[in-house]
Amino acid sequence: MIRVLKFILLFIAFPLYIKANTEKLPINRHFIIVVDQTISSSNNNLRALYKGLSCWLQGKEPLQYIEQNASVVPPSLNFDQQNDAISLFAFGMPGNGHKMNSEYGRIHSECWNGSKSEQYVFKDVTKSLIHKRERYINGERVTAYNGQHDQMSLPTFLRDCLRPLFNSQDPLHIMISNNSGITMSHFVYPLIMNFISKEETANEYYLILVSDFKSGQYSNNDQDDKNTLYSLISGKSHIMAYFERQIKSMRAPFVQAEYLHFQAGDLGARGVRLIHKDIVMKSQLYLNSSLELSQKSGSQFNLSDANITFDKDKATTIDSIGIMIMEGKKLLSYRTIVRGDDEIAKLLTEKREYEIPAQTSIDLGQSSLGDITVKYIFFTMSHDSEGNSVLPVSLTSQQIIAKESITYIDQEFRRTMTIVLITLSVIIIIAIMYWLGRKKKVVVNISRFAQKYVNVTKDRGAVELPCWFYVKDNNLNRIKVSGSVECCRKMTIGGMTKLYVRLQETKPDGFSYYVNGKECNNFLYIPLKGNKFSFELDININPDIVDVRQLHTCSVMIDFKVETSVGGLFKHTDAGISPEVYDFYFIEDLGRAWVGFDPGTSGSCVAVGNPSGALNDPSISLVEVSRGKTMKKIIQSRIIFNKSFAGKTVDTLLPNIDYEYGNAAERNWIASRNMPRFQSIKKLLGYKKAEEDKIEVTAGGTTLKFSGVDLAHMLMRGLDHDLMEYLNNMSGTDRQRVTDNGECPQRAVVAIPNNYTLPKIEDMIASVQRLGKFKEIRFIYEAEGVLFNYLRKTFGQKQSGTETVMVYDMGGATINLTVFRITYTSKNGSTYYNISTLGRIGYAVGGDNIDVALMEYIFTMVSDNENKRHDYEKKHKTEILEAILDLKKNIINANRCGADPVKLGNSAAGLLGALYDKEYFCHNVNNMLGSFGDIDDSAMEEVDFTKKTLQKLLDSKELIDFVYSRVKDAVVEILKYPEVKSVTIDKLLFAGRSTMFPGIRSMVETFVKSHSRRVKIPNIFDDEEVKTSVAYGACWYGIYNGLVTLDNSRLTSAYGFKQTTGTDSTLKVLLNQNSVFGDDNMVHGSIDIESLFDGDGQTVSFYQIMGSGTGDDLLSEKNRYKVNYLTGIPVTQLTQNIGIDVGRNNFATCSVTFDTGMTERRSDLDIQTRDITEENDWAYVFATTDEESKSAASTSTVSRPNPHKERKQTDERNIPQQTGQWYDNWDKNKKRRF
Repeated sequence: MIRVLKFILLFIAFPLYIKANTEKLPINRHFIIVVDQTISSSNNNLRALYKGLSCWLQGKEPLQYIEQNASVVPPSLNFDQQNDAISLFAFGMPGNGHKMNSEYGRIHSECWNGSKSEQYVFKDVTKSLIHKRERYINGERVTAYNGQHDQMSLPTFLRDCLRPLFNSQDPLHIMISNNSGITMSHFVYPLIMNFISKEETANEYYLILVSDFKSGQYSNNDQDDKNTLYSLISGKSHIMAYFERQIKSMRAPFVQAEYLHFQAGDLGARGVRLIHKDIVMKSQLYLNSSLELSQKSGSQFNLSDANITFDKDKATTIDSIGIMIMEGKKLLSYRTIVRGDDEIAKLLTEKREYEIPAQTSIDLGQSSLGDITVKYIFFTMSHDSEGNSVLPVSLTSQQIIAKESITYIDQEFRRTMTIVLITLSVIIIIAIMYWLGRKKKVVVNISRFAQKYVNVTKDRGAVELPCWFYVKDNNLNRIKVSGSVECCRKMTIGGMTKLYVRLQETKPDGFSYYVNGKECNNFLYIPLKGNKFSFELDININPDIVDVRQLHTCSVMIDFKVETSVGGLFKHTDAGISPEVYDFYFIEDLGRAWVGFDPGTSGSCVAVGNPSGALNDPSISLVEVSRGKTMKKIIQSRIIFNKSFAGKTVDTLLPNIDYEYGNAAERNWIASRNMPRFQSIKKLLGYKKAEEDKIEVTAGGTTLKFSGVDLAHMLMRGLDHDLMEYLNNMSGTDRQRVTDNGECPQRAVVAIPNNYTLPKIEDMIASVQRLGKFKEIRFIYEAEGVLFNYLRKTFGQKQSGTETVMVYDMGGATINLTVFRITYTSKNGSTYYNISTLGRIGYAVGGDNIDVALMEYIFTMVSDNENKRHDYEKKHKTEILEAILDLKKNIINANRCGADPVKLGNSAAGLLGALYDKEYFCHNVNNMLGSFGDIDDSAMEEVDFTKKTLQKLLDSKELIDFVYSRVKDAVVEILKYPEVKSVTIDKLLFAGRSTMFPGIRSMVETFVKSHSRRVKIPNIFDDEEVKTSVAYGACWYGIYNGLVTLDNSRLTSAYGFKQTTGTDSTLKVLLNQNSVFGDDNMVHGSIDIESLFDGDGQTVSFYQIMGSGTGDDLLSEKNRYKVNYLTGIPVTQLTQNIGIDVGRNNFATCSVTFDTGMTERRSDLDIQTRDITEENDWAYVFATTDEESKSAASTSTVSRPNPHKERKQTDERNIPQQTGQWYDNWDKNKKRRF
């Protein structure tokens, strides 16, 4: 129907369409100007001839520049830029009989050797003598070399293109000036005819030759030029004879009519009109008919047939016949009637006349005409005796039709028919537009509850929905629903419209839904204003049925019906269209107070607060715990199981009663080396879930099994214990300031590293959920927490515009590197933040890597045997890491004071420790090494010991391999992100205690400044805040989440699968970093591949790759910090397709489709058995190992007065053995997934 509508509209608009047919028309006058380039550049007469010709071509008087008595000036020329044409040529040949290293010499040599035929020599001489230059046609300059067209006026063309032929600038003139030359001007015609296009016809041809009409020093006659030619061709008589035949043949068809002669001294410009003897002089067109022109309709006219006499000879062919209709000088129409000599021959009658058929429906662009000129144009081509095309010529015969002779149709009839046609067309169009527009759609806008709730579940990940936070006795809530009724197709007529609505699929029980207070199980009429509508969706709850303390997922489907008619006729109904499902959460009011958790790898922080304070000074407090005589905001992430488990389960263990945690665990860490202890617990999330993989911990003769999330929950219980103790010790006023009426908050935000996949996120959320006190738990990335604290501290400094901020957060286990774009807007007195994540990287690299690097540096000083070192390091990990921690602090202090003990005075030994001097260093290091051996101190220098030793440590291969190279890799990688590469970074923020280690910040700054030279690095976090910022920012976000929009619309990591060919394993990327989430909040990636994956144990293993997913050896052990294993799917048949879908909620679904059509799908949440040793490198895993507790009864302590004595056995005491063996498969070196 759309095609029909277009046809009708075209039919109506056709009489209004006015355009003359503009097929290619013949050139009227073609001027061919050929200029001799052997004339001396000092001859001023040459410039006089240029000025004379230029004036004449522009219709100006030329006599002031030429000799009046010796010149013949034709009538003033009115050059028509649209119909006339100019072709420019240069002629002359470099060299002569004395200059043989030239064109002349080359031709002369070839003729002397007899290596070329006379035909070849003829063509060679022609192209060496005459050289094509620019043309001017249709108001455009056409270049000689590439045919490029440029709009140009005639004066500009003459100045830029003709003048160089007269002022010694032409390349040919320069060659001749350097090498002498010949002209043979008397051969220029007819040789020039070889350069005239046979594809373009002209009514008239004019040849203008500029020369001194001498051949070098020879006199002015044809014989001199013949002699020159004879010398050029080495006196070869057969070639000379061929030349003479060709020249005679080419001159024969034409008569030269003298037309122009400009003389200036010894130079002249001679012009002739070239007239074809047979066509122009003998064969003329005669129009024998009286033409009639009659109106058909509007601007459409019909022309009667015509008889034309054209007595051509056999050497002339007709290429086509055209007709041109003009009103005065205005072209109204041109069309080609017939093409091809064979088709034209069919028009020829016995009387030797051409019968031109009548022409109908000629669009002349106007309905009223004046006197009309009708021209019939014959496009002809003459041929020589050998049948070669010589010159195209157009011949014209015309007749004038007076305006009084033109026949018009009756004006009144035409007007009546036009009205009828338009009326019928409008009726048809209206009917069609109504028919097309009767199908409707409803565009719906539902106002949402002001607050939102985030629910993290295993099957859906993190889902954020509007939430009705219930206040007692407020059982009714209203939601405004508005929108419009639209036609499904554009440019249609909707007719009269009625809208109806009904509510369906209401959930859950206890919730009632109404429209404007009315039940709406069936369709209810909704009034329209124009095409707009508005109504209220009433939601009522029954508190006797609904448990308001629990979270409820609620939904209602709003269904619409639209009735359409024209004045009550032609009714059409669309029922069940544009259904809109409104989802929301329901739970009792949870208050406005929040807790922010930052459960770190080595240290944790907790913040609590509510919105009672100002945005730049919110009521947020960081939980403080006692540590000796001081209060500390950083709680150590350690656990010791030093009490009996008798009668206990994992869920009934209580902190400080059944186990020690935090700062208490830190105090007793070394003393409890024969007890089950855990640190860097955060690394275990996502692991040890299956029953057979859980960690067996024995205490007091009772064994319990712990998963990774169980241990994290133990730590979280401790943090919660510290939170409650902190609140209970507050004054009533202070507690009221940070809580909800003195009650502990029911809402929490927990921070996670950038590299966490959904299984780890789920475990982190579960460790908090199991406390049983928080009814809403959100998560943010740790770098986001740092950013939120930055926004809090800089509140009010920026209220509009944008800012790009990079956060480099490096803690105990991870580098969290993120680039944000913040858009600030002010509304209703508040500042709103729209935060887009441009790039996010999370590497499993942190303070634990620094510890391992320093440890390896020290132990390598004694032994190069890696297995020996690692075996000893695992067994004596506790004392070694404690000593390394002290050394790390010494390095930071030494770097800050410039490694100068003198400046520190009496405090130097305490601050520098092992780096104080050579004696201190050897004592501390040998004490750390214990029975492993002693270092060789003979090569150590005592002068500037602190500075030199510090530099050796920082330049060590171990720190470069384990730390600095990975820091560099993270920064370089994120700066490659497409969204980051193209922006300027305004601010660079540092957080995490590992950024205090020397060299890390400077390395990050160097690479960021190479990308963004003017980046600012605000020093807004002190030494304590580099750690506490995350918890503070998490709490701030919970309180003010209504002001913040986190726009994570792009995938910040790549996803792929492993395939092994031979011995090479590679990652094939399915989803590229920076992929955009679609309307379904998902990104989808797949690839067709046929394989049995025999090299991979017949399993397709899927991975998340932090960064772009490019580079070599991503699966090697040295790069495991970049890669997260997701899941594996067994290959039971030949694969056909492998894919992965990733959602905004971090939910990843992997799939393998087999050649049978069956598809197997798994998410990364489905896998229960995961081996941390296979999925991470040695430096990442080391801190979490507990080899000491495996053999507690046979292991001695490292910390002792005399480091050179063997350790004492500790199994002399009769105490219950405490074990916590979980670190399995260390020496098996399994690499199934890598």
